[in-house]
Amino acid sequence: MNAPQDPSKVIYEDEFIGPTKELRVLGMVAYFPGGFILPYLLWLSGEPFALFHVKQGFVMFSLMLLIAIFPIGGSSGFAFFLYMVFGSWHAYKAYQGEEYQMGWVKSILGKVKEEMEKPDVPPVVPPTPPVAPPETTNINQK
Repeated sequence: MNAPQDPSKVIYEDEFIGPTKELRVLGMVAYFPGGFILPYLLWLSGEPFALFHVKQGFVMFSLMLLIAIFPIGGSSGFAFFLYMVFGSWHAYKAYQGEEYQMGWVKSILGKVKEEMEKPDVPPVVPPTPPVAPPETTNINQK
């Protein structure tokens, strides 16, 4: 009879190491139009995986919405088409458990973060100590 194997060393073929299925579905839903709101409604905004996809979904949706509201030529239909293509791709990647980051979204979020971290009040410069006037001698007092 064989000795039992250490259960921590057993590798299952169907085991997925990464975010849970619920988080992967929420990451996928974040790329649907307006779907970035769902993780906040479910109180999962503290999960790094869900938050990552919520941020990207929000930026993509916001840009598509801005182009739809203020169209330039026939750009609103094209923007929606691009949103659906990129959103579908990123939803698929989210469901696979990947954090596939778009470079342009990263730069936009970086700029927003920099602006939010700037202090509202200009930095306080400490006052310089007063300098004593040089001593003067009165020639007439001698």
